[in-house]
Amino acid sequence: MHKGHKQALTWLGISTLLGVGFGLFFGYQNKHYLGSFIIAFSISYTIWFFMSLLHIFLIPRIEHLPRGRKLCLEIPCFLIADLLGFLIPMSIFSKVYGFSFFASTVFWTNMGIFLVIALIFFGLIYSFMFYRELKEKEATEEKFKALAAEAKLKALKAQINPHFLFNSLNSINALVTQNPRLARKMIARLSELLRMSLENRDKLLVPLKEELDVAHTYLGIERIRFSDKMNYHEEVDPELLGTPFPAMVLQPLLENAVKHGIANSRRGGTIQLILKRRGDQFWCKISNEVEKINTDQNPTLSVNGTGLTNIRQRLNLLYGKNYYWQTGYSPSGKFEVILSLPLESNEQD
Repeated sequence: MHKGHKQALTWLGISTLLGVGFGLFFGYQNKHYLGSFIIAFSISYTIWFFMSLLHIFLIPRIEHLPRGRKLCLEIPCFLIADLLGFLIPMSIFSKVYGFSFFASTVFWTNMGIFLVIALIFFGLIYSFMFYRELKEKEATEEKFKALAAEAKLKALKAQINPHFLFNSLNSINALVTQNPRLARKMIARLSELLRMSLENRDKLLVPLKEELDVAHTYLGIERIRFSDKMNYHEEVDPELLGTPFPAMVLQPLLENAVKHGIANSRRGGTIQLILKRRGDQFWCKISNEVEKINTDQNPTLSVNGTGLTNIRQRLNLLYGKNYYWQTGYSPSGKFEVILSLPLESNEQD
């Protein structure tokens, strides 16, 4: 149903209530209930008729105007509608009954009361409708903001896929001539990784187990590439495996550790992943060994890389300020990424 028609029906109900109320009021005063009801309903329904015309033909044409300018047009029109709703039926009654209602002081007093109360009543109803429209507009804007944030999250996730694909293809290219068997194995792992990535492309949160499966598949590819040069240690609270976790976060964090902690090291090293519960927080730490020469030459190594910046942007959209993020070097010289997420928010989603 058209919005203007809905509002016309709303005003019809309001006008009916006014007609009943004033019919009883005037009937009680002059003891002529039938005549009082006829006059009251004639006025209230005539007002409704003009109000309906305004909502069907005028209001839709000025919806695009600023609120102040719109009110400057609406208020005079509503006042004119009320005035016509009063004058037209009373003029008809004066002609029909051969009696000038307009010459009666009592009539003008009662009609004055009627108009004032009607204007107040219509004003309150209009204010309520305006408030409701304002809330609906705010809700719509919030919905669009949420949709925009979700679209941005998905776009940021999509940026990650070509990144690890490029690195993986480079690794395969290096193995094709040296060890075709391992190259085929790596291609199979990469195919599995891409399948998982496609399955999760529209998901903002996935069970931790699924996120770990993606991470393990990625690490399987890098183990083929680096062989004994890369060690991996994992501590995961099994009770958290079913808990929702931001999709495609662990893999780029581990990729960052491989890129800066293993690939750039002559002797290799160990990557450690810890996932556990701390109170109402989902606590995650990924650490990797970094050769001292790298930390001395570049003290901000891997802190502000594209992958980490991308993850921060996604977490900002998901959690706002309700999460903790820290990157830096531990006293032992390991580079660490520490992430703490509110468990309650994840479980609700």
